[in-house]
Amino acid sequence: MADVFEPADELVKFVVEDGTGKTDANSYAALGYADAYHKSFGRSEWAELDEEVKKSRLVIATRYIDGTYPWKGVRKYRDQRLAFPRVEVYDHDGFAVEGIPESLVMAVCEAAFLAMSGNSLFLTRDANGQVKREAVENAVEVEYYQREESGEYVSIYSVLDALLRGLYRTASTRQKINTRARWVC
Repeated sequence: MADVFEPADELVKFVVEDGTGKTDANSYAALGYADAYHKSFGRSEWAELDEEVKKSRLVIATRYIDGTYPWKGVRKYRDQRLAFPRVEVYDHDGFAVEGIPESLVMAVCEAAFLAMSGNSLFLTRDANGQVKREAVENAVEVEYYQREESGEYVSIYSVLDALLRGLYRTASTRQKINTRARWVC
């Protein structure tokens, strides 16, 4: 007889990665850090959220960021749950990135704020722009961002890209990595 999955009686534990490669970590940002971060930007909406809701937003944001960005380097520990800590990652000045970069923690806070503001972090783009919101029988809303005159997409995620710049591979760095070696005989 097959095992039957039984849900846990308690909520999923909130575990912050501290740079030691935890096997059960699910957030890069601690709740206290996120609270202070959003307070510094005057975001009272964050302070009004229940503590458990804040934690769930930080977990969702961490999952989104880890699943979206093609990180440079390799994971430091075999059994770590999250993508960081990593080795073979260097900042713009050539210094090795150690532990959990603060810019990654700030990006998780920003993504958590986007998630709590009613935006889905997992939206897709169409030919006319990035999905933002559209009403469907008063149940679901999807709104579309319009292209600017330059033809560029307007993205609510630009702040994430800016904070994480240097930590992830871009199209130009992927091209360098995927270049095939040629044998000369």
